[in-house]
Amino acid sequence: MPKRDTAQGHESMAPPDDAIAMLKVEHRKVRTLFRQYDETTDQDKQQRIAEEVFAELDLHIQLEDTVFYPAFADVEGDEGERLAGGARQEHQLFKDLMAELRQIDDEMFPVRFHELRHHVELHMDEEEHEIFSQAAEHLTEKMAQMTDAMQKLKHRREAA
Repeated sequence: MPKRDTAQGHESMAPPDDAIAMLKVEHRKVRTLFRQYDETTDQDKQQRIAEEVFAELDLHIQLEDTVFYPAFADVEGDEGERLAGGARQEHQLFKDLMAELRQIDDEMFPVRFHELRHHVELHMDEEEHEIFSQAAEHLTEKMAQMTDAMQKLKHRREAA
């Protein structure tokens, strides 16, 4: 939830207090970057924003695939494994599209980038409405451990 920094006169985000909140913050970052991409016609700026999107998605995928989804599948059983497996398949699609986009430097880039955006936004909506709500209900005992693992992984990636 935004907090008002009265000394500076602006809002800042409170640090996420659990793994799900962390992932939702990552979703908001990616959505913001997609909007910024659309709001500019400067191709150099669009390219920098696209690279930021790729970096954020790479981190987000790693956090989910190595920490969040294994815990979710473990607690939710067959249904959790099905949902996590579907999400991992979508992550692979994102990786493939990002690899392709990193090789494109022509008029196809915006078309393929918007395709990536479409898939990512659908995925985030599904996660937030289906997976995260189930996880919030069933992963309470593992939440602190998951959050710690995700924060450590994120700090290692940022330090590299």
